[in-house]
Amino acid sequence: MAFILWITGLPGAGKSEIARLLVGLLDGEGEEIEYLRMSKIKKELGFASYDENGREKAYHELANRAMQIYEDGGNVLIDATGYKRKWREDLRTIAPGFVEVYVKSSLRKCVEKEMKKKTKLSTKEVYSKALNRRMTGEDYPELGTVVGVDVAYEEPRKPALVLDRESMSAVKAAKQLFNFLRKKNFI
Repeated sequence: MAFILWITGLPGAGKSEIARLLVGLLDGEGEEIEYLRMSKIKKELGFASYDENGREKAYHELANRAMQIYEDGGNVLIDATGYKRKWREDLRTIAPGFVEVYVKSSLRKCVEKEMKKKTKLSTKEVYSKALNRRMTGEDYPELGTVVGVDVAYEEPRKPALVLDRESMSAVKAAKQLFNFLRKKNFI
């Protein structure tokens, strides 16, 4: 049975790390999955700024790509914050094989993790700058709206699985997700 697996949570919660580990576990078992990353889609669409309108377009494109693969019988892994519950719920209503996994982490932990981050996928110190902007009014023109600070992240109401990153490593979370998919006969 084909599925669309959306790993959601605050930026910096560990979604991408868990997704990459899961892809490795699936690959090791000979399971195929198409890995869709919002960061890559934004680049492909050429967004200079990522405002509300840009986000709507990007998430619409993400859902369309996921559905095309799913309707062709392929499995899809979505690695995207998806801070609006509506975006995730819209996909759930049209894809019977939709699986929502919530990577739970406090904003404080995400900020701490960001300070140690060495990747170029996200701008360094996004949270720090957004929090500073909120407190002082200092302008960061390149920053845009920051989920978790400027706009709320809408937690899933009924995720299929919650991975608490405050109490488990990314490796353990990926293994738990892999075992969940196996138990539910998705793989």
